[in-house]
Amino acid sequence: MPSAIHSLPEELLGVIASNSQPADLNSLLLTSKSFNEHLTPALYASIIPRSERYALKALRTLSAAPQKTTFGRDLPAIVRTFTLDFATYNLLPVKEKLVRRLVQAVSRMTGLQHFTCRLYCWFVPQMCANLMAAAAGTLRSLNVYICPKRHRPRVTTTEPESEETDLLAMLRPDLPCLESVTLEMTSDTGDFADFTQHLLTTCASRLRKLSLFTVEHEMAEYVIAYTEAWPVLQELEIDVRTLACRAIEFPATPRVHSLSSPNIPPSAFPKLEELCCSHGVLPAFLPPTMPSGYAKRPIRKVELDRARYEKNGGDFTRYGDPEWHGVRAVLAHLSNSAVPVTDLAFYVHLLEVPGLVDIAVVATNLERLLTVVYEDPVQLNGGFDALGAKLFAHMPDLHTFLVSDAPKKFADGAFMISEDDERKWLEAWDKHPNALREVAFCVSRMWTKTGNGWEMSDFYTEEKETEDEGDDESDSYDSQS
Repeated sequence: MPSAIHSLPEELLGVIASNSQPADLNSLLLTSKSFNEHLTPALYASIIPRSERYALKALRTLSAAPQKTTFGRDLPAIVRTFTLDFATYNLLPVKEKLVRRLVQAVSRMTGLQHFTCRLYCWFVPQMCANLMAAAAGTLRSLNVYICPKRHRPRVTTTEPESEETDLLAMLRPDLPCLESVTLEMTSDTGDFADFTQHLLTTCASRLRKLSLFTVEHEMAEYVIAYTEAWPVLQELEIDVRTLACRAIEFPATPRVHSLSSPNIPPSAFPKLEELCCSHGVLPAFLPPTMPSGYAKRPIRKVELDRARYEKNGGDFTRYGDPEWHGVRAVLAHLSNSAVPVTDLAFYVHLLEVPGLVDIAVVATNLERLLTVVYEDPVQLNGGFDALGAKLFAHMPDLHTFLVSDAPKKFADGAFMISEDDERKWLEAWDKHPNALREVAFCVSRMWTKTGNGWEMSDFYTEEKETEDEGDDESDSYDSQS
């Protein structure tokens, strides 16, 4: 007689699947044919490998022919989200065999909705063509990094390079569902120009989010040359030189509320709420006064020099080398927003911790403050222990304070801050009124305030344990093959 759990309706099995970790889900579907049938789609709906190791196993399974899988399933056809964007501190060697496997798998992802491929050298013309042939009708978001032609691996052994270029030139897919596009194009990517222009032109009326970065700004000019407007676009991330170019008329963008890397007249984007830009551009968007007839922008979130907090680091080659005195000067413009700025992130090479108290004057209503730093602030000037009285006591809404040492970690270094030092500073801060609930002094651990005081989460240990436990999860990609 079947057990009660095997008699559950499909709706409840769906709830179980949506609340289960991949490793647990894999173990469950191996217990019976019925579970395997109902839960496999949930396991493969979202493929987001966290490391090269998991990517290897996922691609091995997804590229296998259906007749070689359990029950003859075509596994790529049930994938809805596919992402290759794991952090690495060293450029992975290009493995042509892996790229070929991904090219094969993509050609069968007929229900794919979200595709991300940010690994260097992986997004090649044949992959683009296969993706469009399989998923053009269902694709909702596309996020790819396109490397120079000379660095791409060959994924075919018979077709010459000229035929790959012709393949892109002929790509004219209809993408009725595409709403989000992120394209980062280095030099020597002209073979993607016509396809990219078609993509942005035909989807212009539907795009809600667009990120476009090109080393050669002439490329950006070309791909948007025939776009008259992005009528529903809300989030725009684009190179400064493209916006400043006079060779083209920039498409109308009446609904944009989030803009990154801009350099435009002070009268543009009157509804802007989120701004991501280099620190030198901030004054153009938050000037002391606006021209007659124009209101100040209601900017609530500011991210300078792409400062972000990622557990255990991430790839920080994108950062420049901004100095504290320059960043400190432009932060004074935060008070020029029409509404209080509640989220601020910035990057500096060397942070003068005592100088942070100036932020309480220009952004009293901050709820989240992140600073990404290269040089160890404690070793050079200290001052963390005094922030409780001089900064946090004057910012009643600030619940998250983060310091990231990711640039240092990327350079094979780390801050010399001990857990005991961090606990001592937290105790000193709590002697003064504050609203802090989350605090981090590096990317390896974070402190959270609970009813029992401050508790620490060690990200490095958690990730290591997850990888050890993930042996079963990574094998789940083999369990079907």
